[in-house]
Amino acid sequence: MKVTIKDREALMACEPDLIKAYLIKKGWTNEQEVFVFNNDTIVFPAVIDQNYFSQVSWMLMVLEKAENRSQLDIWCDITNRTLFFGPGTEEILKEIDELESKVKSEKNKDLATGTDELLRGVNQE
Repeated sequence: MKVTIKDREALMACEPDLIKAYLIKKGWTNEQEVFVFNNDTIVFPAVIDQNYFSQVSWMLMVLEKAENRSQLDIWCDITNRTLFFGPGTEEILKEIDELESKVKSEKNKDLATGTDELLRGVNQE
């Protein structure tokens, strides 16, 4: 049975990192964000904008033909994080997000402190 995915939310669930991991795992070569496999080419949708869902839809059509599999099967593989990263992936990704937020927060504090010190030094002169 051939299934074409048209639901915008379902297409948006295909995050860029997951798409890239899927393509690499399936043997596509990355040539400056253009993935190539045999005679097929996919321009990687690196930015999530108003055109992202249509780019993902087109990509699924290319993959469907290249792999001779349904879009639904491909979509399930792409959106299944544990397929690429193993059990516990959600927890690990959550920890990474928390650490990134903490680092950004610390950088902002350091930047604010550094700016204050710099301004104090200018005011003292």
